[in-house]
Amino acid sequence: MRYNLIDHELTESESAEVIALLRAHNAEVSLAAIEAIETQLADQLRPLGRRDHEIGALIVQWCNTKFLDLLEDDETPLTDLRAFLREVGRTDAAEGFAPELRQTAFRIGTGVAIARFAELSMTLPAVTAATIGQVAQQVLIFQNTVMAALREGYADVGAGGERTRLRSRLLELLIDPAPDLPAIRAAAAAADWPLPEAIAAVAVDEWTRDPYRRSDIDLPSSWVSGLHLEQQCFLVTDPGGPETAEALRTLLHGRIGAIGPTVDPSGVADSLNWALHTLNLVRDRRIRSEGPVRALDHVPDLLISRNGNLVAELAAEHLAPLAGDGPEPYRLAETLLACLECRFNAPAAARRLGVHAQTVRHRIRRLNELFGEDLHLPDRQLTLQIAVRHWLMTHGPDNPDVLRASR
Repeated sequence: MRYNLIDHELTESESAEVIALLRAHNAEVSLAAIEAIETQLADQLRPLGRRDHEIGALIVQWCNTKFLDLLEDDETPLTDLRAFLREVGRTDAAEGFAPELRQTAFRIGTGVAIARFAELSMTLPAVTAATIGQVAQQVLIFQNTVMAALREGYADVGAGGERTRLRSRLLELLIDPAPDLPAIRAAAAAADWPLPEAIAAVAVDEWTRDPYRRSDIDLPSSWVSGLHLEQQCFLVTDPGGPETAEALRTLLHGRIGAIGPTVDPSGVADSLNWALHTLNLVRDRRIRSEGPVRALDHVPDLLISRNGNLVAELAAEHLAPLAGDGPEPYRLAETLLACLECRFNAPAAARRLGVHAQTVRHRIRRLNELFGEDLHLPDRQLTLQIAVRHWLMTHGPDNPDVLRASR
């Protein structure tokens, strides 16, 4: 099959004129194709987020450009395009992306491209309806070439890809805010995944910026991967077990990861929600921790951040003596929290802060001067602890100089 326009009653100069026109509008035609795909397949594509938007856009743009290259020179090599699409097929299979969805997306994009290219071409006097029909036939043959490369990628992964696809479907059901337990049980059986009584969601910071290498991450076989989602996550079984804790430390290896509460299969969406909230606080440096961070270790911070406006008013009312900028208010607030947690035991608070006990005693005297008797009233201490936690979360962590000076 020859990809050119000269065989379709066009002279070489007329052919060049058509190709130049199509190239001039290629970007807008590609954008129209991408928008049509994302509109018609919105529900199916939404869980995949930005990662698939980027891949889908790249496929459309590259295929349209390559087809125009073939029209200009039918000996244009397709080796690079085939290799790219084969790798997309491998990654899709490894991450559970159904091949039918990619095929449907490509057919939608092809239909838009044919219609828009035909509309543009018909503005030229030399182009006839017969020419457009023959070129459309070439586009469909080119589409088969593209789909063959994608299928080869799926075949490379083989049976393992079907298993991952079933696991991905299971993940979608588990993280749904309105879980369908019968459907979850059926999906777990289809994916050969014994449904555990205890699960926890783990939200992780961007693992890799290369969308084709996320499938290289080797999770334990009993875990369910969501690393292909826009907000990467995965589900772990036996969350409280020592082997799970060690596996998480090894897997994350310095990356930011937040572990949601342990739940049964009906509560995975809640576990993921708390994991994501914890991860956001770590990203914002409102929780300072290394390695995997357990949401349940930071419940006060999570609750305070969820009710920020109310707690801000509380802090403004009860911590007015700490008003001001610089390191001293931060040091005093940090010491106040440690003392409240340690019942004003200076040595214990000093160990928590990493300073000498005499330093803590000096700061306590200063706090007594600022707050008076209220500081030691049992019915006020919980209020103060909530207020000072909020104060510390909104002061200092965004200012490295203040943090360094607070020791």
